[in-house]
Amino acid sequence: MPNWCSTDYLFVGATENARRLLVDLEQAVSVDCWLVSVRKALLPESCDMDIPCRGEVSYLDDELHEVSNGLVGVRLSTVTAWCACEELMQRIADKYGLHTYYYTEEPGMEIFQTNDAEGLFFSARYMMYSEGRGCGYFEDFEEVASVIREMTGVEVRQFEDVEPMLAEWNTHSFLQVHEIEIV
Repeated sequence: MPNWCSTDYLFVGATENARRLLVDLEQAVSVDCWLVSVRKALLPESCDMDIPCRGEVSYLDDELHEVSNGLVGVRLSTVTAWCACEELMQRIADKYGLHTYYYTEEPGMEIFQTNDAEGLFFSARYMMYSEGRGCGYFEDFEEVASVIREMTGVEVRQFEDVEPMLAEWNTHSFLQVHEIEIV
């Protein structure tokens, strides 16, 4: 059984291209939300290629989102086995003349990644999980350090010090902090 990876995508581009993708995606997922079926519907020429697509569309927004400068976006989320299906999504983006931005996480393999280097759409750079507060996302380390101080009384100045400084505290409770990698 795989570890499940959750990925949020935003396909950005010209309105006509984004609208065409949204219509095609809506039609595909109305029949079957499995990515292998979406691939067959949107990229039939790729069916003989070895492109990972083990998972499903877990959410498809039913409207276009205005992002900036006349560009719009299509929001989509997937749940996949082990890691994001980046190659599949990139091929879809290429076919429709769009650019894809994403955030993906798979905690079991400690995958926390985004390709949004400028933080335009996925601005979080740290993810924190604790027993008491659940999951939280932060744009800078100062926010993370403030929450750690509030929860534990431990003063942390840089990300590299989080794990060793919280080792003793984590024997009594549970707190994890992950840096989101830019890929």
